[in-house]
Amino acid sequence: MEENTLRGKRTLFWMKVCLVLGILTAILCGAMYLGYGEIFQMENPTPDSFQGGFGFLALVLFILLFGFVGSIAVSVEALFWLLWTYRAVKNLRVLTTTQFSPVVAVLLGVVPYIAVLHFFVFRDLVAKQQGELVRRGIGFTLVPQNLVNGWALLCLVGIVAALTSESVAVLTFGAICGFASYIAYMKAFAIYIEGEHRLFEAYKDEEFRKKVDQVLREREIEKAAAAEL
Repeated sequence: MEENTLRGKRTLFWMKVCLVLGILTAILCGAMYLGYGEIFQMENPTPDSFQGGFGFLALVLFILLFGFVGSIAVSVEALFWLLWTYRAVKNLRVLTTTQFSPVVAVLLGVVPYIAVLHFFVFRDLVAKQQGELVRRGIGFTLVPQNLVNGWALLCLVGIVAALTSESVAVLTFGAICGFASYIAYMKAFAIYIEGEHRLFEAYKDEEFRKKVDQVLREREIEKAAAAEL
């Protein structure tokens, strides 16, 4: 079992960065639509259509900039998240059983079109961690199951809205659900990594006590052998 807290905290930091960049990009896209939405509805826009073209160009450049920075942030966050996921599952399998192996858990989080199945991985991690924390009598605020379910439901609604409609209102609703889902996952994730750290500390203390007991037993055996001589 290895400490996984640093990976978790780094992942959470980059999640926050991605969230801020995503919100700023959404605001800029909304500003572009409100200010220049009629241009996108024209079949053959002319140069005269781009009144206030400087502002339009500035918005485009800002969106591209945030998109570029955001892609880097998402890549870094994904790397730390996958490393954390692998180690989180592997650590729990030292203490108990899990429904998914570390490799399968990572694949379910990265393979296109089935990444939403990470819900089942995370739900299993939460349940097994709670069981171990309770079994060891470690007082800690557990991850609310409603928060995990809410994250998944909001994510699903956001995906459906994005894939099934071209209405601005529906797409906006889907984006709001997406951001709310991301925030819910971040909150659940933050609670989980704190519980993960406490569980690791308890495991480390148990292993230390086992080593001390082993040394004491060996010394008792040596003393008994010396007394017989």
